Amino acid sequence: MDPTEKTGSGVAVVAEEVKKIYILDTSVLVYDPESLLVFKDNDVVVPSIVIDELDNLMHNPKKSESASEANKALCALTNGHSIRDGIKLPGGGTLRVDMDGDDLDLLPHGWRRDNNDHIILLSAMRIKKANPNRKVIVVSKDYNFRLKANCLGVPAEDYRNDNIDDLEKMFMGIFNVMVNDQVIVDIHQRQQHQHGTPILVDNAGLDDETRLKLCPNMCCRLKGRFNGATALAIYKAADGTFNLVDKPQAKKSNTGVVARNDEQAFALNLAMDPSIGVLTLYGSAGTGKSLMALQAGWQYVIDPGQKFRAGSVDTQDDEDCTRIQVFRPTHELGNEMGYIPGTVEDKFAPWQRPTFTGLKLVAGRGNKDRIFELIRQDKIEILGINHIRGDTFNNAFLIVDDAQNFKPKEMLAILTRVGQGTKVIINGDLDQVDVEGMGRTSNGLAHTIARLRGQEGCASLRLVKGERSWIAALAAKLL
Repeated sequence: MDPTEKTGSGVAVVAEEVKKIYILDTSVLVYDPESLLVFKDNDVVVPSIVIDELDNLMHNPKKSESASEANKALCALTNGHSIRDGIKLPGGGTLRVDMDGDDLDLLPHGWRRDNNDHIILLSAMRIKKANPNRKVIVVSKDYNFRLKANCLGVPAEDYRNDNIDDLEKMFMGIFNVMVNDQVIVDIHQRQQHQHGTPILVDNAGLDDETRLKLCPNMCCRLKGRFNGATALAIYKAADGTFNLVDKPQAKKSNTGVVARNDEQAFALNLAMDPSIGVLTLYGSAGTGKSLMALQAGWQYVIDPGQKFRAGSVDTQDDEDCTRIQVFRPTHELGNEMGYIPGTVEDKFAPWQRPTFTGLKLVAGRGNKDRIFELIRQDKIEILGINHIRGDTFNNAFLIVDDAQNFKPKEMLAILTRVGQGTKVIINGDLDQVDVEGMGRTSNGLAHTIARLRGQEGCASLRLVKGERSWIAALAAKLL
């Protein structure tokens, strides 16, 4: 019905919008146990076979926790009422478990009768037929399930409640800012004399449109309007200033890692800035996200007296962070290796290797033994998130690596464990999501970028230029 239909008298009236019916399969409830509550005032149907599948998943070590939470969510909503007849949801819709059953002979020829997905689809076909004036939609995280629903003429959708809309618009690269020529001249004179005094935004000659686009801790490339000269700076909204960042020096070092391009210089500066509590670094493989985070952590915690090569932030008097903690996901790329014997440390060793590789570069040649000594002293820890419930991370330089492979709830669990004196660097590549059911816009990294954007005390930077090798850069671009 058109929401502005006209009556016989020609007077326009607003017609009540017909509620939709959403039929959820098991994959949705396992992915998000709270999905029952996100469909606003529409009706939600859970086929009874889904409850059987949730019960079976209680014995699956990877999905038992989510299955248990989904069962608890269903039980909590019943509150003594019959879920078969339908119970009221907080958003205004109803939730019911469909137990009417179906004739399996209605399945297309060749489709298995003992397949739970097919039983759910039969329920959807019956409900669709019984409600010709309502839109009936099955919701699933399973691509094949949605494809089969399409074959049967039943509208099917992915579960998108956790997707970040317009993620591309939230990306924070380097913002080009046109300023008065004299500002650039003054900056170069100050840098020659090792004097990195901030530049007042009011004295830079910015137009109104540019001012409106500035966000706290935004990385800016200042450019003279007529002389074309440039300088790097970070916008500090609270102070109304541009804090200067030294341009990277194209040279190798035997004692650590140096920034090779403007993006890496900004990344190091943001990671070393004591006023920034949470920094997200994201970009393609080989752009230096993990390496810049480890280098900043090394200078911040292990060698605080080491000269800061990427910018003008002074962290030598900051002693809040006393250890580096690196959290990595434990999802495997390709086929699973199976059972790994030994202690927790032995089992987690394969996932620690990328961090060890980065630490050896950061520590410099000949310092491998020092890394192992720092690990023995708990000055450096490389951890999984499996047992962090109830923990608190105080006085830590905390790095969340490959964050695109953490779920939004897992990122929430990590960040809500952060205590006093802790700084968090989150990095990842949105195009390398390895977890089933998650995508480019529905992972923990994407959620963190979107939710913390523009917050004072937080910063975000997209790295584009690959520095690992020309092969890695070409593969990231074309494959």
